[in-house]
Amino acid sequence: MRFRSLPIEIEAVQFIGPGFKTPAWLTDTIHQGKAMMTINSKDQYVTIFGRNSSKRAYPGDWICTNDFGNIFVLSDEEISNGFEEVMQNSHTSYDENAVANCTENDSLEEGGRENDDRA
Repeated sequence: MRFRSLPIEIEAVQFIGPGFKTPAWLTDTIHQGKAMMTINSKDQYVTIFGRNSSKRAYPGDWICTNDFGNIFVLSDEEISNGFEEVMQNSHTSYDENAVANCTENDSLEEGGRENDDRA
């Protein structure tokens, strides 16, 4: 059998070495006891201890979490080739207030019914 992964969103922060600032989601995960992090400033890496494994992040690597709370490390190449940035103001589902305020004369946004071949 062959499988294709479903689109997922992750939170990620790039480890830059000394001066690395831990984001709130990672701090919260550590405080909840779901992960542990140690920083080796001499060799410039951070070790992330998750539920079932540990992995080192070196400068340029990304420390990530998914919707399930799993913490993992991806290289910059893996992020570049497998993910795209989610814009904070993007709408992946329709905005009920915007739909309610539309009139028949309003044009549809890109990707709307006018551009839908099924219409």
